[in-house]
Amino acid sequence: MRGISNGSYPVRVDLRAPNKVANWRPLVHWLLVIPHLLIVYGLRVLRYALTIIAFFTVLFTKQIPDSIFNVIVMTRRYTWRAVSYGAWLRESYPPFILEDGELAPMGGGAAGRTFPGDTPRPDVRPGGPAVPPPSPPAG
Repeated sequence: MRGISNGSYPVRVDLRAPNKVANWRPLVHWLLVIPHLLIVYGLRVLRYALTIIAFFTVLFTKQIPDSIFNVIVMTRRYTWRAVSYGAWLRESYPPFILEDGELAPMGGGAAGRTFPGDTPRPDVRPGGPAVPPPSPPAG
């Protein structure tokens, strides 16, 4: 099994926070982030509703639809951009854009990741380790 630190894990978060704070930012910065926080609230409600829909979709079909997943990722990205600006972790004012692409740090697509069609999952039994599927009988 590969370790998490070698970059093979599905999520990679990079933070490039500024080392200095401009003199005007403490006075005006909190005003500039208010419209973004209102949008973040609306997107959070949307994300919670889609998460519930995705839960039941995965429960019955064993996969999440790409469209629902992409919208959930899009709302996460917008939230991260707005909140990181509000917490003074970025200098540039975040755009009011919900698309990924050039703004996505890992490139386009859903979180910069490709998904296999149907990944086999190990059989997990309560109270025990994951058990690999039995091998077919020989002969």
